[in-house]
Amino acid sequence: AGPAEGGPSMLRVATCQGTYPPFVQRDTYGRLTGLEVEMFQAVYGIMMRQVRAINASEVLDIIGDAPPVIGEIPGFAENGVTYLRNGTIDIYFCGAYMTVDRCEDLDFGPPTIASGYTMVVSARDARATWQDVQTKAFGKPNALGIYTIVVMIFMNLAFA
Repeated sequence: AGPAEGGPSMLRVATCQGTYPPFVQRDTYGRLTGLEVEMFQAVYGIMMRQVRAINASEVLDIIGDAPPVIGEIPGFAENGVTYLRNGTIDIYFCGAYMTVDRCEDLDFGPPTIASGYTMVVSARDARATWQDVQTKAFGKPNALGIYTIVVMIFMNLAFA
């Protein structure tokens, strides 16, 4: 038997609208681009190589010879999850968080980005200094309290 040949991809792939840079956005030509789009393209390429290596024609019939067109779903990640649940799409990427409820009927890939908390302030406020933040958090500095902390640090360093 010769190498397997597929037609157009039957995969139904979607992302959120191209308004989440740098994850999903539109380039100057209006094409979807961004980290998540590029990751899907890389995963699709790996999948194609594996399918061709084992000459799995029945799988190639599903994934096709070229990447599928990526559709857009308006709104938040939950909208895409709804489309996955009702079978409208096969693959969705748009930063959907893993929850217990979603794990009951969805398979999540491994996390690709670790994101911590971000502090934000109002753009209307003047820039705060470190002293402003410290005063808001802990109140006005007390000279005796500062002296006590300095002595404790010195004692820890001296006798550690």
